[in-house]
Amino acid sequence: MIKKAIGDREGEAATFYQIGFLAWERKKRDVGIRLVATCFVIESTIGSGEVKESLQGLGTMATDLGLDDAGIQAILQEAAQHYQRDRGAALVRLAFEGL
Repeated sequence: MIKKAIGDREGEAATFYQIGFLAWERKKRDVGIRLVATCFVIESTIGSGEVKESLQGLGTMATDLGLDDAGIQAILQEAAQHYQRDRGAALVRLAFEGL
């Protein structure tokens, strides 16, 4: 992703959020929530002013999936691991799989 390549962490987080909602709308809810969680992880790390909005989106998705706090924490941990492993590239590929 271009934002990632130029070091724009805020833009990178926003891109994960947008792709996450796209995946969610395409009924790839497990991928969508993990991408939005990745956005939240990045924003939390950089102290973004957008973190509240990302948490709201994540909360709405979690409610729709019937996740409790432990489930949300598990999603956040998994998103952080994906980001650490390949900066979220595998999740992005899954979001667009089948197009």
